[in-house]
Amino acid sequence: MEDKKITFLSVNKIDLFLEYYPSLYREYYFNNYIVNFINIKSKKITVYKKKKLYQTINYSSFFQLYRFLKNNRNSAFVSIEEKIKNILFFYILKKLNINTYYVHAHENYPYISFSKLSFFSRLNKYLISINAKIFNLLVSTKIIGPINTLFSSSQNEIKYSSFKKKNFLFFKINYKKFKNIIKINNKELYKVSNKKKKNNIIFLDIAAPFHKDQIYNGYKPIDENFYYTQMNRLLIMISKYIDCKVIIFPHPKYKKKSRLFSKNFKIVNQNQESYLKKSKIVFIHHTSAIFKAVNFKIKILQIQSKKFNSFIYKYNNFFKKKYSLESIDLEEQNVFKIKKKFLKSSHFYKEIEFNDKIDNIELISNFVSKNEK
Repeated sequence: MEDKKITFLSVNKIDLFLEYYPSLYREYYFNNYIVNFINIKSKKITVYKKKKLYQTINYSSFFQLYRFLKNNRNSAFVSIEEKIKNILFFYILKKLNINTYYVHAHENYPYISFSKLSFFSRLNKYLISINAKIFNLLVSTKIIGPINTLFSSSQNEIKYSSFKKKNFLFFKINYKKFKNIIKINNKELYKVSNKKKKNNIIFLDIAAPFHKDQIYNGYKPIDENFYYTQMNRLLIMISKYIDCKVIIFPHPKYKKKSRLFSKNFKIVNQNQESYLKKSKIVFIHHTSAIFKAVNFKIKILQIQSKKFNSFIYKYNNFFKKKYSLESIDLEEQNVFKIKKKFLKSSHFYKEIEFNDKIDNIELISNFVSKNEK
């Protein structure tokens, strides 16, 4: 019997890729698939066979990559930036008739406006938007696309990706980026198991004083000394109140900044799901990792501050409204106000509500296997 194969194309190294889609990757890895992991930035192909590293191949040209994919025409999961420079990858996939899948596209949050952008920041944002629109237009054509399937838990994303026509410059164009759009439970794909003793407070950190998106757009970040002094005080106060230890999960790009948190907190870089299962409450500013907390049906509180610049503040408000979050101030001193928010029942989000009857891994695996035949 011939070994089953699967391919992953990513702009990230494998460790960072696993931060976003761990169970999807492990499903294939631990079921004895031959896994081809292609990092398009470092031009490296890593092949895993029967759970072990089999070989590493460095390719120096698109022709070498084309030749490898031609010999490995199995289904491919794609997680790459929607930029014109990456169109050639989709051309190769299309030419070789390789079934291509997205687990969430990059269109989840396209409708946030920031009024205080400088002229050059606005111009840069416009050029990025045009670049993405041209990319999507080209991918929707029969020459390069459309992509076989989008797996998504976001009703907004599904609706946005289902449009038959879109505005492009001054014209309306026919547009079909995906042949199939399939509703799944959530981004992380974990099954719910929430019976463990809950003794953690989790903070999903984005390193607000250092996050580059705000800096690229010309905003002055919150003062780091003020921010970490207040965060440490607030989390210590809450941990004493509910008698739980504080776990910080840093953003992968800003792990070194975690040293600014109190030494009383535990900094963890892996196994987020196992800690989340044992958590009483999750704190965020804004983060796509909110899907993980939703999956395990954990109480979520947002930390907001009037001292955040309007970029961070608006992103926070977007998440607050989208997911009906309760929020507390970074500067809050009154533990009873926090207690009231903590005890208030959560509104779970209709858009991504978990359906126990749907097993994402089984759904995706069966769909991929069917398309391989």
